[in-house]
Amino acid sequence: MRETGQPIVVFWDKSGVPGNANDTVPATIKIKGGGFERPVWVDVITGNVYEIPAEKVSVAGETVTFREIPVYDAPAFITDKGAVTYEESAALVYERSQGKR
Repeated sequence: MRETGQPIVVFWDKSGVPGNANDTVPATIKIKGGGFERPVWVDVITGNVYEIPAEKVSVAGETVTFREIPVYDAPAFITDKGAVTYEESAALVYERSQGKR
């Protein structure tokens, strides 16, 4: 993580006892005062970083709404892409070089 002044919102599903499965449920997350230029969802367990598509983000006044965000019984977070340091997988780099992504 870099100190960027960007918001970081941590969340998890606490509706049941944590288990070993990583099944997710889609959730809507509303954040008041959140300013995200390039929002990403970070899975703390796997370390994977996923861009949140623009069509899943809306802003009304000071509230940012993220729709269909995967949530499960382990921590995950949303922040701005500029706040995280990560390496893309070799498979993704290859797919991009082939014009597949």
